[in-house]
Amino acid sequence: MLELQNQTPFAAILLPTLEPDGSDALLTIVKATYEIRSGGPLELAPQQRAFVMADEFWGEPAMSSLRYASDLVPEKRGTDVVLVGTAHAPRGRATQVDVTLEVGPLRKTVRVIGDRRWRRFLFFSFPSRPEPFATMPLVYERAFGGEDKSRKKPGKWAHEARNPVGRGLVSNPRRKDLRQVLLPNLEDPLHRLTKHSSRPPPACFGFVAPSWEPRRRYAGTYDDGWKTGRCPLLPADFDPRFYNAAAPDLVSDGFLQGGELVRLTNASKDGTLTLRLPIVKVATEFFIDGAVVSQRCDLDTVLLEPDEGQVVLTWRTKVRCHRKIKLVAGARTRTVS
Repeated sequence: MLELQNQTPFAAILLPTLEPDGSDALLTIVKATYEIRSGGPLELAPQQRAFVMADEFWGEPAMSSLRYASDLVPEKRGTDVVLVGTAHAPRGRATQVDVTLEVGPLRKTVRVIGDRRWRRFLFFSFPSRPEPFATMPLVYERAFGGEDKSRKKPGKWAHEARNPVGRGLVSNPRRKDLRQVLLPNLEDPLHRLTKHSSRPPPACFGFVAPSWEPRRRYAGTYDDGWKTGRCPLLPADFDPRFYNAAAPDLVSDGFLQGGELVRLTNASKDGTLTLRLPIVKVATEFFIDGAVVSQRCDLDTVLLEPDEGQVVLTWRTKVRCHRKIKLVAGARTRTVS
């Protein structure tokens, strides 16, 4: 059994893994949970969160969006920034409000709109006026997407691969129940849904499920050639970007370093939440066949949960040790200056 000496105050795990070419490797993941303190720096939570061992959904996996992505992936190509939370209307009531998330160089705004339905006049369809709301879940079920099975022939059914659990998709404007079709509550302010033929990008801050686009396109080709030539290894055209589970516009180029300013607007009861990520550096020393291999861990996931009053940071690193996995004495993870 691989032994990890965890000299950090965080949760940490050491795992064997494989490189794409089948070479043995060792993986270390470190996960830190901080509590948000009004007007002050983040404080280390007395109870550190456990690792998410498999994807966790809000409901049935095929029928709901991803709440937490699995922590057990071998690598990421940039830092995932994810917000799991709720939009809060200023003064407790609004028909529309913008939620903005800023983390270092990343900035994203989602327009949150009260419930609407499609309306029809002659040959035109258009959205109804939005109803007022106090809070709104920031989940993909409220963003553009879903499916339209109103036509008789299955070949003419429509499906939004970027968000199959969303709302607002209409491929048949003559469907009898058009007035019952809900429009998205979450929209990109620059790509609004104004007519039934619009196909705007789903707007949300949450994790993207692995079977959804764009992650699915990075998974590679699992055809007969793969079955006979590479299985159980990953396909030759597998792209490591598959492991990044944040919305595409919330994946940083390179890795965040810690110390970045975070500003969150209209996603907490306080209206605007401002904090700074802690400056923490993590390293792992791997003890392999009598040698010590030291590597810095990359900060590759920042999870913000203002409703829970917490921020979760995850670091990761791996080292190749082909045909030496039985010669691994263990590893030591610690914070470094």
